[in-house]
Amino acid sequence: MKVSLVSSLHLDHSAMTMDHRAGDPIPLQSFVPMGLLCLKAYAEAHGVPAGIRVTDVNGLINAGGVANDEQFFARLAGAIKQPDDRLVGLMTDADSLHHTVVLAAELKRQDPQALICLGGPGSSPLAHDLLERFGCIDYVVRGEGEQTFAQLLEHLDADRPPTEVAGLSWRSATGAVLDNPARPVIRALDELPIPDLAAAGVTADSAVYLDVGRGCPFSCHFCATAPFWDRRYRMKSIDRILRELSLWHAAGRRHVTFSHDIFTCNRVWTRQFCERVVEAAPGVTWSCSTRTDTIDEELLELMAAAGCAEIYYGIETGSAAMQSTIHKNLDIERCRRIVAKTAAVGIRPVTGFIMGYPTETRETLADTLGRFFEFLEIGGHRAHLFTLCPFAEAPMYRDGHPIDRPAGYFEPPLLPSELAKAVEVASAHPDVFASLRRFAAPALPAQLIDASEEISSRLVVLKAIWPRLLPHYRDAFDWYERWVGWIGERNRVRRPGTRLPYTGEVDDVLDF
Repeated sequence: MKVSLVSSLHLDHSAMTMDHRAGDPIPLQSFVPMGLLCLKAYAEAHGVPAGIRVTDVNGLINAGGVANDEQFFARLAGAIKQPDDRLVGLMTDADSLHHTVVLAAELKRQDPQALICLGGPGSSPLAHDLLERFGCIDYVVRGEGEQTFAQLLEHLDADRPPTEVAGLSWRSATGAVLDNPARPVIRALDELPIPDLAAAGVTADSAVYLDVGRGCPFSCHFCATAPFWDRRYRMKSIDRILRELSLWHAAGRRHVTFSHDIFTCNRVWTRQFCERVVEAAPGVTWSCSTRTDTIDEELLELMAAAGCAEIYYGIETGSAAMQSTIHKNLDIERCRRIVAKTAAVGIRPVTGFIMGYPTETRETLADTLGRFFEFLEIGGHRAHLFTLCPFAEAPMYRDGHPIDRPAGYFEPPLLPSELAKAVEVASAHPDVFASLRRFAAPALPAQLIDASEEISSRLVVLKAIWPRLLPHYRDAFDWYERWVGWIGERNRVRRPGTRLPYTGEVDDVLDF
């Protein structure tokens, strides 16, 4: 049995501009699809009789393997599926799920006998709805996928219905959508085989996200990460991670990003890891993500010595009141000290802030904008502004706050006929594609939230001038509110009909 596993489309938002036109080359972020390679490695290690091929479509498209024309999805389907492939597995992410569904429909159109399986955080919480709404989808692997996917392949090989495959949602021969019981997470991650590092479509520029651990023990109200992993926090052993680092070094890589939301959750383990890295000297630098309340100044110095090059801190809001509302509960002043110390030890700090919570007010938004510029200055590297996405598994989504409009974000510059396919799918099923929409924030005009969708990369480019510019305004919120009104009018005149009426470029900011 032949199987094709395919990554999701990842648009490089920082490389997209208002000047991109339909049919232009699509700026995509190529990455080594470690999750898919782990599925392949697990199935092969357990003797599953399947020939599994893995493709990163982003690298494939960047290399010119699929033309951005009026047949984009048809060409993409033809490039990832070979005639004898029985099953195509599609990785899913929330922001490209509508594209994935269009691709699944095209795969089924080209070969009605092909089986289509989705997996990943974009589809897992929506498994039943996806199967009910879209007949082109046959299976959805929910949650952690290695064991579930391998057992599904075994059942397909034996022509048995997967009635006892835990963690699987599927459509039976009668058309009924069935949700098998959930599968417990894998407790001992070292039991997973190390995947083959080679993958079709991956280049030397493809980012490497190394699976060092899974799960989050925290309960941030807006986030779907902890529910996806059943709030089970697990790390691989230090020996296992060092072994994988040495393999990447042998493969010619000199930097990897650790794929874990809170790498320093266990500070004792992190210290031991750093000490071992200093001793082993694997020749690979690394980046990670964590919370400012699970790290300290001494640990930062050790991490720097161990080759840590960059840390992402999810601050989420600059408002103390909103920190409590979203159950993040960070001390903003401590965040400031940690960001400053990170930069001082030679590690690049990246901070992330979110705008558009359902209870957002002018005051909380002003606090967040002020801290965004402050942390950008003291960190000296990069800061992000995100607009809150309603993720189906997040507690905040389940609270039932109104979601009142589509998000104004960059889409790939596909030709209108091709883009319309994805837009129509999302528009026809707003509940399934809720992550492409935005919460209502009754205390604020919607444009103040919408204008934050694509702005942060433009602001970061000008990071050297903000300390000189902002003192000419009452505060950062005063600058932002004036900017939103100005760019809205400028776009009405210069970019009539744009779907991003409150988005501007660096030259727009400079003109303003």
